[in-house]
Amino acid sequence: MNKFKNDIEQNSIPCYISNSVKRELEGKIEDTLKFLGETLKELIKYYLEGGKKRRGLPLNSPLNSDDIISLEKFFIRIHSRRGRGIETLPAPAYAIEEWVVSFLNEKIMEGERINIDEFLTELTQTLLVASANIESRYEELITFEREYIKESNEVPDKAVIDSLRNIGIHDPDATHIASAEKHIATEPTVFITNDYGTILNRQAEIRRLVNLFCCDPIYGVYHLH
Repeated sequence: MNKFKNDIEQNSIPCYISNSVKRELEGKIEDTLKFLGETLKELIKYYLEGGKKRRGLPLNSPLNSDDIISLEKFFIRIHSRRGRGIETLPAPAYAIEEWVVSFLNEKIMEGERINIDEFLTELTQTLLVASANIESRYEELITFEREYIKESNEVPDKAVIDSLRNIGIHDPDATHIASAEKHIATEPTVFITNDYGTILNRQAEIRRLVNLFCCDPIYGVYHLH
């Protein structure tokens, strides 16, 4: 982000954010905070208790390596986004998963007895910190937007959206790219994103289709020359 900010300042590059991108970002932040604050702890509790019941153990028995395996199955579902219809940002789930496994492993290796309720108390504190960090990062993005980014009022061309959909670029990405494409007629334009999985791995295909180059923010300035 620092390099991107320096490139903007040094080259006086106008930056825009479309309404569709803002809506998606705000929705993901809201969903993630709700997931961390309300959903994740209850689901972890559900899987831990379910594992105990299947093994015929009391719910207040100490956690062990079998309980870590129970949580592995849960996190696989979270990462595949099929677990109970959860749609959220993946990065926080990975961070929490690593903390959970490391924390329980440490307790088990040290021979410390900790039950589900005691573990959930510790988890609650970790989730509060994770939520606070996300909110802080979001505030940084808002501040960055106010200083450097203008809101784009361009209405994306439906034909461009449809052509992107036809090559497998689904919404909201197709709408995001089509919004940027509208600026090509008036100024040199690149579409910057960190989405390597569905956009940046198709740079050439998108360029051929709509004459718009998509790239990581750190490379943006070089594609404007």
